[in-house]
Amino acid sequence: FLASAGALKAAGDTGFISTFVPGIALGREDGRLTFVLGGGFALLSDYRFGNQNFGGPVQLVANLGISVAVYKALGLGYQFQHISDAAIYGSDSRGVDLHMFEVSYRY
Repeated sequence: FLASAGALKAAGDTGFISTFVPGIALGREDGRLTFVLGGGFALLSDYRFGNQNFGGPVQLVANLGISVAVYKALGLGYQFQHISDAAIYGSDSRGVDLHMFEVSYRY
């Protein structure tokens, strides 16, 4: 599971965003390299940023990522997420692509 929470800022507006993305992780047995693919949903506290309108507070998320163990249980990674309503709220809404860098620790 990939979960995130943070702020989305654009056109002078700031809103809360949270995502929940179940997925599948494929990697080496030693855990040093992992590829992640998933799909889930996002919740936006504000879905209008200037002229940009996401259509509504619930959005769909597609996720693709990679992570690498760099020292014992410490890892670094990159996640690409596309968030949009997939035309649930009508054909005039927009989506957004997020590029996230991660620091992880495996227990």
